[in-house]
Amino acid sequence: MTEKSNYILEINNLSNYYNKAKLKVLKNVSFNIRHGEIFGLVGESGCGKSTLGRSIAGLVETDGTIAIDGEIVGKKRSMTLCKKVQMIFQDPLSSLNPCKKVGWILEEPLRIHKIGSKRERKNEVVQILEIVGLDSSYYERYPRELSGGQRQRVSIACALMLKPRLIIADEPVSALDVSIQSQILNLLKNLHDSLQLSFLFISHDLNVIYYLCDRVAVMYSGRIVELAKAEEIYRLPLHPYTRVLLSSVPEMSGATVFSRMDKEAELNEKVDKDILEKGCVFYSRCPGAKEKCKREVPELKCIEGNDSLKHHVSCHFV
Repeated sequence: MTEKSNYILEINNLSNYYNKAKLKVLKNVSFNIRHGEIFGLVGESGCGKSTLGRSIAGLVETDGTIAIDGEIVGKKRSMTLCKKVQMIFQDPLSSLNPCKKVGWILEEPLRIHKIGSKRERKNEVVQILEIVGLDSSYYERYPRELSGGQRQRVSIACALMLKPRLIIADEPVSALDVSIQSQILNLLKNLHDSLQLSFLFISHDLNVIYYLCDRVAVMYSGRIVELAKAEEIYRLPLHPYTRVLLSSVPEMSGATVFSRMDKEAELNEKVDKDILEKGCVFYSRCPGAKEKCKREVPELKCIEGNDSLKHHVSCHFV
C-alpha cells in the first residue's frame, strides 16, 4: 500500500513547445501544491501561466512529470484522475455551450462519468447552483441570458460537479467588474474552506493573489523565478522581476508598496533568443545583469526557511 502524498499536485521539469516556432513556452517548471492550499501563479501576459494550467488539467501535452494526489499522470488519464482536477476559465461565455441551458451544461460531466439517474443528476445540479449562489430557476436559462458574474458562477458550478480535489482557476475574475470580482473571490474562498478544496489560482493581478493565496510562484518567460509565502513575496521580494511587478502596483491598503524601478530596468525589446535558452530569461530587463547571467540559467534555489515555508529564488546574485 503506497503512502499517501502530502501534496495534491507535484510537477517536475514541465516543458512545452510551440511547434512551429520551436520555442519553449514552459521551461523545466517544478513546484508542489499541498492539500487544502491556495497556490497563486502570477506573471505578465504571455509568460506561460495559462499553458501551465492547461497542462496540469490535461488539455495540453507537455514533457516532464505530473503527479496528482500521489499518482503519476500518464499520457492517457484515468477517469478517476480526470474527476480530481477541474478548471475554471477566464471567459465563461466562450467556455459554456451557448446552445444549451444551464441545467444541461451542468449535468453533462455527470452523464459522461455515468453518475446517477436523470432525477438524481437534476437534484445534484440544483444543489450545486445553490452552493454557488444561484437558485433553481437558473436550471432552465441559457448562458446568454445571464450577467458576467452569473455566468462565472455557472462555470464554478461546472468545476464542482465531479467533486474535484484540485481546481485550476485561470484568471477567473479578470473579465468582471470590480464589484463582481470581490463577490466571486469571496465565493472561491468560501468554497475552499467549506469543501476543503485545493486551488491553483492564476492571475496577473497582484492584489488578488495577495488576498487569496497562501503561497505564490512568480513566472517570467516560462520559468518560475521566485516562490514563497504570499506575505514574504510582498514584504521581501528577492528577484528583480518580482520587484518590477510590485513596483507596478501603486497602492495596497492605501499605501505605496514600492517605487518604480529606474529607467535602466525598462524593457529591452531586442531579446536574444539564445540568451532566453542558455541564460537568465530576465537578462534583457535586469538592471543588475552580469556576463554570468547571459551564459548560465540560474537555478531555482532555496534562500531560507524549511518545508513549505521555503523561499526559492532563481537569480545568480540575489
